[in-house]
Amino acid sequence: MPKSIKALSISEVKALASVVGDHSVGGVSGLRLRVFNRNGQPTPYWVLVRQGKNKLFYHIGAFPDIGLKEAREIASYVLLHGIPQTEEDKQALSDRDLTIGDVYKDFFNWKLERGDWKKGEVQRYREQCRFEAHLLPPLKDVKVSECTYDDVARAFAPIWVQRPATCAKLHQLIYQLFSWATVVRKIRDGSLANPATLEGIKPLLPSDKARKVQRAYPFLVPDQIPDFFVQLVSLGKRDTVARMLICAILTCSRSANIREMRWDQLDLKNGVWRIPESEMKVSANGQHVIPLTTQVIDVIAAQYGRKVNDLVFPSNLTKQVYSEASMRTVIWKMHKKEVEQGREGWIDREQSERLGEPVIAVQHAISRASFETWAHGEGKNPRIIALCLHHSVDSKYNSAYDRDKSIEAKRELLQEWADFCFSKVQA
Repeated sequence: MPKSIKALSISEVKALASVVGDHSVGGVSGLRLRVFNRNGQPTPYWVLVRQGKNKLFYHIGAFPDIGLKEAREIASYVLLHGIPQTEEDKQALSDRDLTIGDVYKDFFNWKLERGDWKKGEVQRYREQCRFEAHLLPPLKDVKVSECTYDDVARAFAPIWVQRPATCAKLHQLIYQLFSWATVVRKIRDGSLANPATLEGIKPLLPSDKARKVQRAYPFLVPDQIPDFFVQLVSLGKRDTVARMLICAILTCSRSANIREMRWDQLDLKNGVWRIPESEMKVSANGQHVIPLTTQVIDVIAAQYGRKVNDLVFPSNLTKQVYSEASMRTVIWKMHKKEVEQGREGWIDREQSERLGEPVIAVQHAISRASFETWAHGEGKNPRIIALCLHHSVDSKYNSAYDRDKSIEAKRELLQEWADFCFSKVQA
């Protein structure tokens, strides 16, 4: 039975680096630190030697340029795959040194070229900035081929408790990065587990019970809506963002869809707004067909007189799409005015009471949660409510035809919602 060689530590190897001779360092069969005398100075380098039938000799490189851990990895690679002969073999061996900092931009380029992001370069920039802000600093110098659960968990640790939503987005990215590194770039051994799997990193992070509870977007209860619209419609007479907010709420739209609304999506003659499935948050639910109420048509018709490009609501300054913060800013200003006049302002009452401070409502929740609360309170058809919100329905039958037949039912419900919103607005 071959003699077992003790695996030496790095400090023990450093001590041997000045002793002329061959030294077995253990950890990998045949790995030796060979030290010879060059001009009176001990010169250590790594070799892999195997005797017998499968005799082998491979010069790995000088110590300490190549450390103990790396020497063991290279020796293991050579024993498993053989001595590199072709440029591809040598490249595979050198690729083992690539760090996450070396390759992450290649990964983002790959996703962009594949068309993984609906918003292309804009979305790539946002996702890359998030990655660079949180995960890159702790992972920059970690080798892709060596990254472990501990490395990934350590990167998530600073934000795991307080920013669960950010963690969810980043986890998807880092998991995909290692899948790409293994399958596409082939710089990580396919026999290794993905070091970003939740099963691997969650035991190394605080319990889910310790994580900050994600509260729902703050909304307005139905009895706040008519008064809110009195102020909003008044503001809309001179403010483009206020007009955009009116249409967002009356069509139950998400921010991106209303900000990016284009004239070629509208059929004002038939009162319909068609959003391609590729521009919807859940593209699997198909295109979104929104019947336009009389109030929305009036606002959009007024916008046509101000038309400058293909956007229905272009920024007054840049003529481009308004920022995500635009409608939130309008609501904050409206809230401030209400508070200055001694009223509660446009707050989510339940969240404000629970937290002991004002929580101002946001467009997304007013457009969707306020509508849904009102509609269910009025006893409306749950299926039609879901269709107005572009939620998944009828998946069992995949009944696109049946959804199209529901356009008039949606029109009726949205018109009732619009009439309710405008119920205190003076003609």
